[in-house]
Amino acid sequence: RTTINYSTMIDFKYLEIDEKRHFDIMNVEGYDLILGTPFFYQHMVLMGINPPQLSIGSIQSVPITEGVGIVKISSKAADILDEALESLRNELREYAKDICKDAVDTDLPPLRKINHTIPIKDPNKVYNWRASKCPESMQKLWQEKRDGYLKSGRWEFKSVPNAVPMLIL
Repeated sequence: RTTINYSTMIDFKYLEIDEKRHFDIMNVEGYDLILGTPFFYQHMVLMGINPPQLSIGSIQSVPITEGVGIVKISSKAADILDEALESLRNELREYAKDICKDAVDTDLPPLRKINHTIPIKDPNKVYNWRASKCPESMQKLWQEKRDGYLKSGRWEFKSVPNAVPMLIL
């Protein structure tokens, strides 16, 4: 198994090339795989084996573009970024906790004027009532939600002749 164990940023100097480069440090257990390096691609390096020769096509790094020969592999630098992202996520959660509350912890929005009508086809229709059934595994969640809605005033108990809930979330 090949894993990237560490990464480092160094001042890299070779011939006229002088730049900061990121390198992943990996353990390669098998020798049947040859990886091309971003350095070779970005500096348009041509390498000959017999006779040995090396030609640098560009002193400045060229951007890596997507194409047939380009494959992305995860870098150890991504782990460092993930750690920074988690810290930023926590900071954002802390900053927004006043506006990101559960429904039971907030007041109802102000009432607005109703500017539409829903025509009822048969105002004398009586809908048969049957008790809603909640699966046993969801009973505790349902009770918490129901109690929260009753406490916040979103719901209230009333005795009316024809109240069938349309949707319970």
